[in-house]
Amino acid sequence: MTDIQFLRRSLDATDSVSQAWELLRRNYWLHFGIAFVNIVGLAILGIIPLVSYFITGPVFVGLYRTYLLDLRGEPVNFGTMFSGFKKFVPAMLVGLIQAVPQIIIQAIQWTMNVGELVFGRGGLGGIRQPSIEGIWGRLPTVIIVVALAFVGFSILWSFVFFFAFQIMAEHDIGPIDAIVLSAQAVFSNLGRIILLVLMQLGIGILGALVCGIGVFFVLPVIFASSAIAYRQVFPSAVEPFDNFPPHPSAYGNQSGWGA
Repeated sequence: MTDIQFLRRSLDATDSVSQAWELLRRNYWLHFGIAFVNIVGLAILGIIPLVSYFITGPVFVGLYRTYLLDLRGEPVNFGTMFSGFKKFVPAMLVGLIQAVPQIIIQAIQWTMNVGELVFGRGGLGGIRQPSIEGIWGRLPTVIIVVALAFVGFSILWSFVFFFAFQIMAEHDIGPIDAIVLSAQAVFSNLGRIILLVLMQLGIGILGALVCGIGVFFVLPVIFASSAIAYRQVFPSAVEPFDNFPPHPSAYGNQSGWGA
């Protein structure tokens, strides 16, 4: 198991959003371009069944790496968003595990479509079979309860992964360790994260009200606020992104350097 430490009850949702605006002031259009390309790219690939699930993890690891580097004041560029593909397999696994509820829904939908095709249109051998709607119509209460339970599970499941991609962007860590660590940190700050998510949802709705396309302009704020929230909970990395040698002043002795 990892020895990466996190803080409990340390997240400040309002401060995360306000700092996001400040962070984006110097590199807004770069982050806008990165967010736009990634989200639109995933949406397009989503047309092909299951493909987007395999690259969601690497995409978001690279996306959050750009914000975490920018928070440190380190240089970032458009190519930084592809850095998540250097950790393709572990990042892909995190993305696939996160997508389990969506995969289940898609599998159920495919099953219903096949059932409707087979049973809802005469059945096999010309024998009329009851339609899927007819069968399910007899169990409305059960279906409603199961659907609500699944929605609740899906929401809780998504919270578990709130920090997983940021953790992978900053550390060399296995997918299960990243998920477990993310879950521990999330449930130690759950109320504050829920408030942040509600604020992000409000920002997204406000953006969508501007002719629909405004949501793309607020995406960087949403991603940046999540990165800042991560930094509030995980205040420092065990290892830096790149192993640069320390400045001579870090040794506490200035002899031997300078004129």
